[in-house]
Amino acid sequence: YDPWAKPEEVMHEYGVPILSEFPERHGYAAIILAVAHKEFLALNLSTLKSTGTLIYDVKAILPETLVDSRL
Repeated sequence: YDPWAKPEEVMHEYGVPILSEFPERHGYAAIILAVAHKEFLALNLSTLKSTGTLIYDVKAILPETLVDSRL
């Protein structure tokens, strides 16, 4: 999911479909933040996580205490 990406451009450039809306579900095995959009700072990660969920923050936008690893 990326609120800024245009699905047709992502499909053209990378050949993969992209979600146009945030998937409201719980219990992800992993959450990977690969962009630094401000919208992701408003996420309540505790409602998305389950026991053992890994959070990887590629752009280092979240506090270090909330993530398992980052670049």
